[in-house]
Parts: sequence; C-alpha cells; structure tokens
Amino acid sequence: MKNKKLLSVTTLFLSLFLVLSSVALAEEKLDEAIGEEKVGFTGPYPDEVVSPEEPNTPSNPGQTDKNKGELRIDYVPYFFFDKANITKDGSYTLNAHAQYYTKGESPTGNFVQIVDERKANGWSLTLKQEDEFTLVGSSAVDPKEQLVYITPTGEKYHAYKCGNGTYMQTTLSDALSGGYEPCEKCYPNGVNPSEPYRLKGATLSLSHLWASSVHLGVGTTTTPTIHNDVIKMDSGKVYEIANAKGEVGKGRWAIVAGYSDEYAQKIGATSGTIKPMFDSANNPKLLKDSIQNIHSYGFDIEKQQVHTNEAVKLNVPAQDIRAGVYQAKFTWTLTAAP
Repeated sequence: MKNKKLLSVTTLFLSLFLVLSSVALAEEKLDEAIGEEKVGFTGPYPDEVVSPEEPNTPSNPGQTDKNKGELRIDYVPYFFFDKANITKDGSYTLNAHAQYYTKGESPTGNFVQIVDERKANGWSLTLKQEDEFTLVGSSAVDPKEQLVYITPTGEKYHAYKCGNGTYMQTTLSDALSGGYEPCEKCYPNGVNPSEPYRLKGATLSLSHLWASSVHLGVGTTTTPTIHNDVIKMDSGKVYEIANAKGEVGKGRWAIVAGYSDEYAQKIGATSGTIKPMFDSANNPKLLKDSIQNIHSYGFDIEKQQVHTNEAVKLNVPAQDIRAGVYQAKFTWTLTAAP
C-alpha cells in the first residue's frame, strides 16, 4: 500500500520591480497507510538538517515545516529572487538566492532533505507548481476598496504609474464614477482589475541536480536516480525530481540544485553555480539591501553577502507587469515506491 508524504510549499515571492522571492512553508498530509508506520520514530537520523556540502555537520538553513515518521521530508527550500527593474515589453530570466545558513556557513545550492528509515525501502520525490505567480494583495476584492491610479488630465485609470504625469490614488468605484476607463497597458486583454493579477507563463527551472548523503557519501553507485536534464516546470504538471529503488534510498539524503566553487573542485566541474553579488560601487551586496521577505529566516542580514544560484531560475516571458511581490504555491511529494 502506498505511503505518501506531501509538503505543501508556499513558495516564490516574486517582487516586481521585479523582486522575486521564495519561501517554503508546509502542511503535512499523510494517507491512511501511514497508520502502520512508527510515526515520530527517528532511529539513527535525528530530526536535524545538514548542509549538503558538509553532511556530517548539523546546520540551520532557516525554519520550514516538516513531516514526521520513518519516511519523511525534513526540509524544503525557499526560493527567493531579488529585485529587478521593470522594462517595457521585456522578458526576464532571474537566478534565485542561494541557500543561506544562520550559523554563517558558506552558501550552497538549494535543497530538499528527506529520510527513509523503513525496513522496506524505495521512494519517489516529485515537485508541482500548483498555480501561476500572483501579485500579493491582488486577490478579488470589493471594487469599492480596489485602489487604482489616475491623473488630473487623463481619461484612464491605472494599476501603477505606467507613464509620465502626476498620479494620485483613488478607489476603482470613484474612478468609474468619474468617467475613467481602464488603461489597456495596465489591464491587457480585458483583465478585470478586481481579479488577481498573474504573471502569464512564468516558469521555474532546476538544473545541476545531485544527491548528498551523510552515510553513503556522494558519487557512489548507490545514490538515488537524479534527473540530470534541466527541469522546466509548467503550472499544474507534476515532475519527478529523484527516485530510489530498494536499499538505494535508505538513510538521509539531500537532493540539491547547484553547488559552490569549492564543491565544484571536488567533483571536477569547471565552476560552481553559486555567485556572489556586488553593488554598482563593486562593494558586496548584503541581504539587508535585498528583498525583505528573506529577513525573517534568521540570517545575519547585516553581514551576509547576497549569493545567487544559477541552477534555479525563474523565466518570465514578455508582458505588461505591475510592480509588487508575486508568489506561487509549489508542492513537494515524497511517495513510497517498490
């Protein structure tokens, strides 16, 4: 009988300007087969998270929710994307923030950590983007409360200051009463401004995937099967990230997207995917000057330099974009398999 563990991950804050960011929150949903398991039993693998590049040392990559039991998910990644300026009719390819740690360890690739302590082993790990990226705060509201922008001499109301002129905010109902019509740029294709505003066709992609383990090590013949091709996710579809058959998946594993330059040297790669960021004066860019959604994770924002991970990208096709923070919901699912 199948034993499924599902983490519902609220992810990706896309802050536009474009500020993208991602957070992993989670809720646990287990099917009835879990009743046969020893829920809460942790055996030789305590309830802790380790860095995939230093798997023998406990770390704190920021708190996210987790499962319990012999087959469980200990950690799911956040995906934050930094600020980007809106350009007219432009498309965007944005790299996610790397994985940071509260104890000051060097940033690594973003990872999900799983544990399998069962007698009968084998599992499959999948990821699904549940919906499109939606502007935070743009859910359907009473039109009387919807705020829009107008100008004293204009005839249109706007979702944001999309041109020259002196803009002032008013409610949608007042704008309609004043004879204003929707701006075609702000509300293309007849979008109702009282409905959620979405990024059409924005997709998350993962690459440079690998497996790390505290007990078997990396690069052995007994690692889980990892999908090495670039995974470009479409909303609503389920993608298998990794799987293991029999004893291969037993123990604690991190499935990782990307790696540092130091780890690249260990595996013979030309370079890593983790890159430090600098400001216009070539000074290290710090987390305190980055998207604020990441500030609540316990990282030292006054000292931690921003690093991006080229293995996790957000691709946004050309379209009219409103300034703000966008987010989407992703679901990690760990399923028992033969």
